[in-house]
Amino acid sequence: MNPIAFYIFGVAIRWYGILIALGMLIAFVVAKINSKYLNVNYEQFVDCALVSLPFGIIGARLYYVIFNYSLYIKIQ
Repeated sequence: MNPIAFYIFGVAIRWYGILIALGMLIAFVVAKINSKYLNVNYEQFVDCALVSLPFGIIGARLYYVIFNYSLYIKIQ
């Protein structure tokens, strides 16, 4: 399977990016539905999620770089 789904203005859109975005969208929809039953303020959830998502993405990238550090250093 080709890892690139399609191109938008010359920028490759990859399948893993589509699946991650779809997973986040599904999580927001499920949270919206469950917030009614659990008496949770959905707006506070959205605020928290929008702040924590960038930190999660940065943390995941740092985790990858730390455990694959040999790929990023120049071995002489």
